[in-house]
Amino acid sequence: MEQKNKLQKKSSVSKIKNIQTESKNSKSSNIEKTVEISFESALQELDAILSKLEKGNLNLEETIKLYKQGAGLLEICNEKFSKASGTVTIIKNNIKEIFKDEIETC
Repeated sequence: MEQKNKLQKKSSVSKIKNIQTESKNSKSSNIEKTVEISFESALQELDAILSKLEKGNLNLEETIKLYKQGAGLLEICNEKFSKASGTVTIIKNNIKEIFKDEIETC
């Protein structure tokens, strides 16, 4: 009986490791597939996924699939937004530097 429990625990641990590995692999492959998507398109797809999830009429497998896709899209949106925000900050700082003398005399 004790040996059977040990085998079940090992089996459960193996399944968990496989799920974690599959999850990591699928997340990176989802991101690789959608890296070239625009911010606006990713946001639209994310909105469509959220609408489907909010309806609540999906089975568990489909819900998880959509959740993973949404997480990948959210990561892409965050990366693109951060990059754009950094670019705006650089431009703003350059404008301040260019017009520094004029701003000081006003």
